[in-house]
Amino acid sequence: MKRLFVFLLLLNFITTLTVGYTIYTTNTKRKPYVIEIESPTKGDDEKFKENMYKALGMIMSGQSQLAANQGRLSTDILRVHHFVEPHTDEFYENCPECQSERQEILEEEKDNMAFNSEAE
Repeated sequence: MKRLFVFLLLLNFITTLTVGYTIYTTNTKRKPYVIEIESPTKGDDEKFKENMYKALGMIMSGQSQLAANQGRLSTDILRVHHFVEPHTDEFYENCPECQSERQEILEEEKDNMAFNSEAE
């Protein structure tokens, strides 16, 4: 088993050297790329500025959408605790479900108090 690992490591090393040498020799034989840069005309510069403003507007729009989605996600994560952890005495402050349940409890208590005071 140990000989097999040594053999595979040597094979990997030899293959890496061979491929590296082949790539090195083929790249040195090629002609270097010559890149020609044209100076921009006045119309191209205006087009570039217009495209940049559009791109920046799209980025800012995307950022505001991400912020809105994050707020929605935070609220929805708070709602998950209703399925995971039933209410005992704890109500989460920013959870809409907790607030509606608290409001219902307060209204029931108010109705009970009004009913009890009328009975007396």
